[in-house]
Amino acid sequence: MKKLMIRKIIKILLIVFLALIIIISSFVLYIVYQLETSIDEVLSKEQQEWVYNEIENTESLPDKYIDTLEEYYPDKFKYSFWEVVLIAIKNHWVETCQCDRVLPLSSIPGKRMACPDYYPFTIIFDLREKVITLFIEEKFTQRKCFEYYMSKTYFGGATIGISKASRKYFDKELVELNEKEILMLNLISIRPAQYRSSENIEELAEKVELFIERHHKSRGLD
Repeated sequence: MKKLMIRKIIKILLIVFLALIIIISSFVLYIVYQLETSIDEVLSKEQQEWVYNEIENTESLPDKYIDTLEEYYPDKFKYSFWEVVLIAIKNHWVETCQCDRVLPLSSIPGKRMACPDYYPFTIIFDLREKVITLFIEEKFTQRKCFEYYMSKTYFGGATIGISKASRKYFDKELVELNEKEILMLNLISIRPAQYRSSENIEELAEKVELFIERHHKSRGLD
């Protein structure tokens, strides 16, 4: 009797194991199929051109801005901005509705809904998004993707884009910013709601000055 029960348990476990093997194998094959999908199967030529121009036409950031961030935040550019750009493009895509049909959302005046006939940008989890990310990665550098990301970043007070933020907070163009102001903008981009008032900005300026001082001391520059 015990041997019979053991055989049944082993048989059930074997069936479960084989079922898991089949499920995992199917999932792996699905991933391989998706990753081998051509960009032409995911985006039309017009859509590819829109994505390319959207990033390519982004205003370049001054070398001083990039150099400052690399000095104070050396790990910042280790993060993949190709993935971040896809998110920014998806959001902008929904706002501008890059498709043949423009459908107004009655519940949100002035807004437009996502294109119902465009699958990759209306589904949150889709492996075909990886194909678009690889397309962006092949066409652009991390720096260019970071520049695009910053051009779409919210800086508080209805201010979107680093150039507008520079003029709003410091009344300067990006190329005119000093080290302290660059670091302040970086922190504002992380927590825009925290720096709405002039008092908060002054407090931020003091924190950044202290941060710079400590950084220089740690490098033996003072």
